[in-house]
Amino acid sequence: MGSTTVLLAASCMFFTVTDCFRTATGRLYYGVATYRGIWTFNGGRKKPHVPAEYRLRWNDLFYASLSLVAFLAFAGSHNDVVACYYPAMQRKMMW
Repeated sequence: MGSTTVLLAASCMFFTVTDCFRTATGRLYYGVATYRGIWTFNGGRKKPHVPAEYRLRWNDLFYASLSLVAFLAFAGSHNDVVACYYPAMQRKMMW
């Protein structure tokens, strides 16, 4: 359960910094925002019209950390996750 939670938390942060843009021909490209600009998955060296709009900024990292905190809060309040990390003691052990 722990590895699944870590994987989902990492994907939550990853998808926060993804973006897409259209070129002059109208083709849609997907990518990840980096400090140098957007890194496209399927485009190679294609760049948007205004590359400065697709750079990773500090507020993007702030939003990614907020989404991580929100995910961990919801995951930590779910009954199945809580039961996995804090299993209830059996009645025999209590007496």
